Amino acid sequence: MKTIILALIMTCTSAQQLPTDWYTEDGNEKNNANLSELALYMDKILSVQKDVLIQSHKDIQKDLGEWKFAGQKTDLAVSKSGLFGFSAVKGTSAIELSWSKIDTNKSEEPNASVVELNSEMNESDVLATVRPFYKVLLKNNRENEFAHNSRNFEDHVLRYHRALKQVSKLNDTQYVADKFQLDMSVSYSSPLFGLTRLSGDTRMRLEWKIIPSSLKSDNDDQEVVRKILEDVSIALENATPKEGYKLKKISIGLGLSKKNLLSFTKIKGDIAGSLFLKKTKAKLNVESDFGDEDYQWLNEEENKFLPLFKRSKFRKGIKKSFEMTNWFSKQFKKQQSLWEIGKFKTSYTISYSGFFGLANTSSNSSVSFEFSK
Repeated sequence: MKTIILALIMTCTSAQQLPTDWYTEDGNEKNNANLSELALYMDKILSVQKDVLIQSHKDIQKDLGEWKFAGQKTDLAVSKSGLFGFSAVKGTSAIELSWSKIDTNKSEEPNASVVELNSEMNESDVLATVRPFYKVLLKNNRENEFAHNSRNFEDHVLRYHRALKQVSKLNDTQYVADKFQLDMSVSYSSPLFGLTRLSGDTRMRLEWKIIPSSLKSDNDDQEVVRKILEDVSIALENATPKEGYKLKKISIGLGLSKKNLLSFTKIKGDIAGSLFLKKTKAKLNVESDFGDEDYQWLNEEENKFLPLFKRSKFRKGIKKSFEMTNWFSKQFKKQQSLWEIGKFKTSYTISYSGFFGLANTSSNSSVSFEFSK
């Protein structure tokens, strides 16, 4: 066991340099690391992890009583210098691996407790559903703070709700909005909504089920969601995952800016949630009138709309990130053991110009792909 731990430590300290165009906007192809070296490094990580799992299962299982050692998660991250290794404390994982023992009777992970909503509810019903829960979050607020924070909470919930109405276009896009998750948290010192990682906090999750609709209304926030559906559908029209894994989820980080406008979290998101997409069986309707207008948000100083994000680069970024994910799935498929990577998730950052790279430890991921066996 000591040998395995020592091997794990040595692997941690020998992080591999990634190709620069995987994590920087102006990556130089000539300076990229050889992917074969990265593949060897990845194989070393996976081999050590498997040895740890096998040995741990033997050593721990007999002492667990009614409990079973069922699996492990491995978080890998990208440092500011582009080194690829195990996540540091407070680091954002670029790749999350979920290990499980090969078994014909696998059980799904239990769903988290959520406050369930849907996009077609009227606003009074939405507020009636969430009020009992957020009052628990704000129970320690002083009376004057409670009134202000309650209004702030309800304003943001309703803004998201309006953005999610009438956004499905089942006849046009391959990918449609499936659900939207918003984690609401309150720290001991002050209310912080939309943050998912706080120590010593109380938390609740709101989850909107998106009801399919072909209707369209003139709402700026809804237009942002429609553009996302169009761009993901176009970018992944001919994309196929590597054999052995299936694409289960795509999520896009969306936030509300200080001016209460919907935007990508990386740009100016203040209160952030995740929009989950699902693929339909219908083929992309290439005759649909997909626009090329860039994503636009309110400029806080000049009080006018400015193009901040290039849709063409967003589409290229989605395509490129999927190709990177496929590279990892190819490495995972090679493994032969009693333990396997049953599912994995890759996370990508997004810049003003639309560049995508693996999420590094100083960024919030905006796009995630989740695959499973």
